[in-house]
Amino acid sequence: MENSLSGSLEAFPRPFPPDLERLIFEVTALSRPVWIPTLMLVAWRVKNWVEPLLYRIVFIRPQIRTLGPYGFPPLTTELLLRTIANKGPQFLSNAVQNINFDTFVLEITDLAIILDACTGLRNLVLNIAPGPCLLAIGSLNHLCRLEIVANAILLIEDDVRPVFPCLTHLELMSSVDDETGVSDLELPKTYAALRRLPQLTHLALGMLPTQLVVETIQQVDAQTPLRLESIVFLVERSLANAPFPEDDPRFVCVIYDIAYRLDWLRGADTGDDYWKAADCFIAAKRAGAIDRTQCEVVLSAYDYVPPPES
Repeated sequence: MENSLSGSLEAFPRPFPPDLERLIFEVTALSRPVWIPTLMLVAWRVKNWVEPLLYRIVFIRPQIRTLGPYGFPPLTTELLLRTIANKGPQFLSNAVQNINFDTFVLEITDLAIILDACTGLRNLVLNIAPGPCLLAIGSLNHLCRLEIVANAILLIEDDVRPVFPCLTHLELMSSVDDETGVSDLELPKTYAALRRLPQLTHLALGMLPTQLVVETIQQVDAQTPLRLESIVFLVERSLANAPFPEDDPRFVCVIYDIAYRLDWLRGADTGDDYWKAADCFIAAKRAGAIDRTQCEVVLSAYDYVPPPES
């Protein structure tokens, strides 16, 4: 059906010059990603234009059958593997810029195949056991943003290879069974491992800002050539007394009043996410527009309306 429909449409004269027609379809696809599968049925030429845009932002979570409410079509690991098999790895290398593996159920062999194909990847979320995942992503030389479980970063401490030469934003998530993600004894080594990341400027921690964690970060920051501009703690509620130094505006608590998936998708799509909110807060604090004792930002979804599915 698709072939006959596409073939018949190809026979009609084009109302616009090819470059303008392509621009119209690409702008439509980018403004409404959830429409891309339908746009691919219009004609073969349109499919060739917009299909790569389908993979620009990939969010994989088995429990979610549709991302329509967020404005994005659902994708699966099976679809990515099939695309690699049918089109070759070069297709995803040029297309995929953002991947969020929001799942604990993921075969390491499948992960390696996908990441080996996505060599142009710039933004990655990986929510699985730390050991194999860091080995699989170590060759992603264009990666700028990474979200990973906290103790995974320990694996780069003794790795002699250069790792993540372009990484600027790192979020360390708490592990499933440990609120801090690492033990007290591992804290110095965990944050000392950050010195292996030459371009790192933004650090986020999915844990409570205890006195020990804050002091450890300060010590490592003073002893290593880090250039951290933003140190963000992601919390679910306001904290009465966060142990942040008043003379260091880089420390910020971001309170989530927004779905995590929405924030990540919005950030991958437009750049408006908690990183940007924290940067604006820190800039205002440095300029004296915000009192130096203030350290909390409430991230809200009130100003974001996802595009309609149809």
